[in-house]
Amino acid sequence: LQDNPIVYASDDFLELTGYKREEVLGRNCRFLQGTETCPQKIQEIKKAIASGEDVSVTMINYTADGTAFWNKLFIAALRDAQSNIVNFIGVVVKVSSPDPDDPEANKRLPGQEASADEDDEHGLKDDSSETGMDTSMTMN
Repeated sequence: LQDNPIVYASDDFLELTGYKREEVLGRNCRFLQGTETCPQKIQEIKKAIASGEDVSVTMINYTADGTAFWNKLFIAALRDAQSNIVNFIGVVVKVSSPDPDDPEANKRLPGQEASADEDDEHGLKDDSSETGMDTSMTMN
């Protein structure tokens, strides 16, 4: 489908983002982007989707109430037996910060104060692993 709308969103995706299913289905996931979302990472995603390649980026996204969070996004093309792309699957993982080698590694979320954790070498923390959240979505 044109513009890769979301055709499936897990309950955990909805819980993480604060959106209702009817607000998500049929829309491109750009609605999670905001003023601090890195344009270069958006271009990286667009380029990968256009060429059918897997992509993983960590970027600032926003929940329904406007709260910023670090989103480690992975998108992969799903192919049929003839290797034609039939869908894309995206997995959203809320993390505490980007990887240390990421260009945004030292960037704070909007409204975020410096914390003692920042002295811990900006270690990547996967917040979903503690809850076993399935934050997947499927785009067509």
